[in-house]
Amino acid sequence: MNDQLDKLLVAGVSDAADEYYRKRIEVCHDETCGTILTDFKIWATNVDAKDEHIFWLSGLAGTGKSTFSKTVAEWAIGEGILGGKYFFSRDEGLMGKAAHFIPTIAYEVAKFDPLVKENVSRVLGEHDRFTFAGNYAKRFQKLVVEPLKKLRPNPSTTLEPSAPPSPPLPPRKLMLLVIDSLDECDDQDAVKETIPLLMELVESNPHIRVLLTSRPEKDIEDIFSGKSKRLFYRRRMENCVFN
Repeated sequence: MNDQLDKLLVAGVSDAADEYYRKRIEVCHDETCGTILTDFKIWATNVDAKDEHIFWLSGLAGTGKSTFSKTVAEWAIGEGILGGKYFFSRDEGLMGKAAHFIPTIAYEVAKFDPLVKENVSRVLGEHDRFTFAGNYAKRFQKLVVEPLKKLRPNPSTTLEPSAPPSPPLPPRKLMLLVIDSLDECDDQDAVKETIPLLMELVESNPHIRVLLTSRPEKDIEDIFSGKSKRLFYRRRMENCVFN
């Protein structure tokens, strides 16, 4: 099964991502991140929340979005809830490519949740083409959305009409995805598709939370403004309080 999952690894990308994450991005501390880190932790761990499962942090270049994202990722690792992370960067070559985002997230989510791993491995065994080629939205569906959806029982599907409904699955473990600097993705069509796909993901999986950061670019603003505000919670970096 690991052999199937390893198909998601791109030569050089994992090393480049690790190098960029560990050496090029700083972390802030509780005393310097101010109220936003406290607010984020409360938001992320509120398991009873029905809405606003995407935390959209927008801000101009140099306002500390990536620093905040890494701080959150490190905190989530300590809490055991980091399902996956991806830090886009147009200056880091491989890290700016949309083609690497989906397989990286799929790989990390599969490593986080053994049941998802089984489903992703099955997809890869049947459809190699979904790894890096083909329609962006379809690949996200096949490698991320559907493997998670398959963990939920379908109450309308039983062997016999008189059969009792299947017992509900236990609540899924809280999972946080960190996606930093989406505006630095090299494919603007992929940027426009990613946000609705993430919204679909959190709608169908209430245990998932997403931290998404970007500059306040018009295309991204327009995508969010056209979606239901119940799906996301927005903070502006320039409006955050730092000590």
